[in-house]
Amino acid sequence: MKIYQYASLAGLISLSANAQAISISTTELPTAISPANCPGCNVSTNSNIDLPTMSVFDMLTYDTSTGTARESWLLRYNLSSNSRLHSVEDQTYFGGDGITTTITPYTGYLWLEAPKVLDFNNPNQFNVYTDKIMPDPDNSITDALSTWSFSMSATDAIAGSANYYFSGFDGSGVVVESGNLSVLDGLFICVECGIDVTMNLVGLDYSSGTAGFNVLDNRGLVLEYRDFFDYFTDTRTFAVAAVPVPAAFWLFSSGLVGLLGLSRRRK
Repeated sequence: MKIYQYASLAGLISLSANAQAISISTTELPTAISPANCPGCNVSTNSNIDLPTMSVFDMLTYDTSTGTARESWLLRYNLSSNSRLHSVEDQTYFGGDGITTTITPYTGYLWLEAPKVLDFNNPNQFNVYTDKIMPDPDNSITDALSTWSFSMSATDAIAGSANYYFSGFDGSGVVVESGNLSVLDGLFICVECGIDVTMNLVGLDYSSGTAGFNVLDNRGLVLEYRDFFDYFTDTRTFAVAAVPVPAAFWLFSSGLVGLLGLSRRRK
């Protein structure tokens, strides 16, 4: 109940904040949905909603082969200083002198395409675009457009989080696969490697089945995946800064609740 109330209040705040809507050019869009690569994609160049950690744009995709259109929200997350590539390699496997660790910070924007309305009968697809991040974290040789696609059930989307784990074919004879997140495309996984993926729908509230936005979602992690083998581990972390809710918000929300109560008594 509190989540629904907070999401509603967040909507009121975002409407007032939208007076300062962000304007972008089509060149700032992810490459995969730019006019040159996706003629059927129509993205608004002015943001509909602006929260401290992200901006939200309206998106309509028309499929000429099926004659159908898909409505989505396109979220642009501002990456925090916690976003990075963390690599650990044990070089003793190759006669080296031990373990080396490398940390490469990520800067820029992570983009997420999310459905406006959940499908309760089929998996719901979420596309992540990474080509507006420096340095480019996409290590897939088959995905030049830097698009990572995932899907989850409506129940998991309402919960706001899903994960996937695959232990890899490392010669142990036992391969473990688990989780409620499906990896559809984009992540490069070597034949003998394992992978561990966590995805949080930060700022999204699907409690009603339709996408709303929650200003009180202070989860920092949007997406993290770990690619591992016997002698190396690469962990890619994409996070936004958790913004504390100001005291003025609580004053505003308590006043609004009071007005709602007064309105009900008068009716």
